[in-house]
Amino acid sequence: MCIRDSFCSGQVSSFVEDHLKNSGFDESAVSKEISQLKGQGIVSMEVLKQLTDEDWHAMGLSVGGGRVLKNALEKLRAEETLAADHPPTLKRSRSRSQTKL
Repeated sequence: MCIRDSFCSGQVSSFVEDHLKNSGFDESAVSKEISQLKGQGIVSMEVLKQLTDEDWHAMGLSVGGGRVLKNALEKLRAEETLAADHPPTLKRSRSRSQTKL
């Protein structure tokens, strides 16, 4: 289940860029972190979500960048779980006879 379009389309780069820039990382740092992820074969959000702590340590990201991304993924997982546990309810439409004019 997808919460936002960038999560659904598998765009790791936009996810990383959005979260790192919002946390104060400059363009150079963001580019470096994206390159590290791509170099390690992290090309989809599904792969990114499946990383273990060992994987994160082995990737060569900065400590701050890795922490920001891990926190963002934890938040994403919580949102996805909440959305799965509470699907939107559809309201039944009223017929003309039920609607008072």
